[in-house]
Amino acid sequence: MQGAGAKMGRSSISVTVNVPNSTKEEMIGSIYETAWMEGCKGMTVYRDGSRAGVLVNHDKKEDKEDLSEFRETTAPHRPEKLESEIVRFRNNHEKWIAVVGLLNGRPYEIFTGKADDFWAPSWVQKGWIIKNKTRQHQLTVRFPV
Repeated sequence: MQGAGAKMGRSSISVTVNVPNSTKEEMIGSIYETAWMEGCKGMTVYRDGSRAGVLVNHDKKEDKEDLSEFRETTAPHRPEKLESEIVRFRNNHEKWIAVVGLLNGRPYEIFTGKADDFWAPSWVQKGWIIKNKTRQHQLTVRFPV
């Protein structure tokens, strides 16, 4: 589904899939191939138990989670001002910028775009994302001077 959106948008879309430890190699290959065919720019598969600290499963074996339903979660309320980190990267040989908004030192939201469309001095690595109350649905990114 995300790949379909990637074909229509200017921003890249990356997908992460978490799978049980029992997932066969053929299935993991199929997941990567499907993401590529759908136009996703990045793909990560985490297999339960494949790395220490990743997908730590504290559930007892008899407490199986029902994976046939979506699980709803709620995000903390977004503050007026978020600290942010500026990440510069290349996407298909084009220069891009990502502004990662941080809440309590953890990623909360991310905005990406081509570097040509996003003004940020090359020396800037941190800034703030501020809600702009004068325009509906608009955010402002500020950098230290």
